[in-house]
Amino acid sequence: MDTNEELQSPIVYPKRRWIARRKWVILSALLLVASGMTYSVVAGNTVYHSTVWIVPGDIWGTFRSAQYVGWGDIGDIYSGGTGLVTFPGIAVLLAPVTILAGSLGLTASVPPIVLVHPTAWLILGPAEMGAGTIVLFALDSLAEVMRLSTARRAVLSVLEAAALWPLLVIWGHPEDAIAVAFAVYALMEALERRWRWCGWLFGFGVLFQPLVLLMLPVLLATAPSRRWLKMIVQGAAPSLTLLAIPLIQSWKATSRSLFVQPNFPTIDHPTPWISLAPVLVPAHRQVTRSTGSVGWLGAGVQVHGDMITRTFTESVAAGPGRVLALVVCVAIGLWVYRAKPDPLGVVWWIAVSLSARCYFESVMDPYYLWPPVALILLAVASNRSWWRIGVTLAAISSASVYSYRYTGPWEWWLPVVGLLSTALALSKPTTRQRNDKLAERATRLEAKLSRFRETQQVEALR
Repeated sequence: MDTNEELQSPIVYPKRRWIARRKWVILSALLLVASGMTYSVVAGNTVYHSTVWIVPGDIWGTFRSAQYVGWGDIGDIYSGGTGLVTFPGIAVLLAPVTILAGSLGLTASVPPIVLVHPTAWLILGPAEMGAGTIVLFALDSLAEVMRLSTARRAVLSVLEAAALWPLLVIWGHPEDAIAVAFAVYALMEALERRWRWCGWLFGFGVLFQPLVLLMLPVLLATAPSRRWLKMIVQGAAPSLTLLAIPLIQSWKATSRSLFVQPNFPTIDHPTPWISLAPVLVPAHRQVTRSTGSVGWLGAGVQVHGDMITRTFTESVAAGPGRVLALVVCVAIGLWVYRAKPDPLGVVWWIAVSLSARCYFESVMDPYYLWPPVALILLAVASNRSWWRIGVTLAAISSASVYSYRYTGPWEWWLPVVGLLSTALALSKPTTRQRNDKLAERATRLEAKLSRFRETQQVEALR
């Protein structure tokens, strides 16, 4: 039996209770939710000297879509100004929260109307943050598969929670975290050579956020070719099932949200790829006459007497950047299929695949960095070189902080991509790491063979 066959054998975990094995992940998740809600409700007064609750603006579009699901109208989740541009998994998941908020008579912001104290946030916030922390459990499970020590997994859980915090608390996009969680669980099934649920788990990830499709070529590369078609069908089934009604009922709004996916370079961060992105709507102003009293209508709206001026920013399509990212990921998948790297190498190549979005996207948001960062942290956690770990963490932190600056396309894109590339390069498994892993597997294999021989001798004596 060689090391490849040993790698493909099911992994037997220590017989410890689940809570004991995941205690650091549970503590990190609880701390994330508690600190996130405290920041949201308290920081406005103590930090910014304002009574406004700091609530992520994007979450209210998702909340509105979830309301449509709760009302039994899933066909209109992309219409009515919800702004939802991902697949409907998150709207279905949060539908019970919207029903509960409505039953309790809680208030919610409806873009572009922004409330100072939307009381629905008191249950929506913990729900969306708690749902997003599922990725911490998935990453810790994968770290367990990679044989990281308990101490390293504890530190990794804290670092992963810190990296996840802005995604959930500042931006309000739990669907990204949930999608990566399902995709990581699918990867674990593939690494353990269990194919029954692999495709379905990946399909549920796509249902929440199709960005995990960048992982598909590497995931398929770990599977026998005879299983590819079945995995693809299973991966597509959940999304096709829930998207069928919106596509039939509201084709124009749904197709625009999913296939065109407008983005706003004057609000977010344009990259050099913006020059190739088609302009959907140029920037313009619209002046209308008010028919009554008008309150605060959100950003971009000015009221002068009975005249209302609305400023509409430029919107662009994704452009060819995403196609280029998919081509790069397919090339990575082909290399993984031929090279057959170990599990640590597979994790690193998935981090590279997720980074392709940051390299080729025409308009970026800071939270786009989180998916590759989550896998980079996992890859570098097994490195025994402390300087590599330290420089990788410094590069990740610098990229995250700098991504909030507003500069020109090149001035923003080059430092962010350069720092991300530095983190990728330093987290790549080294020859020493591979040799250590091979020696560790050989030791485990010798122990298994020794136990097998002892069993055979005992049976022979009987």
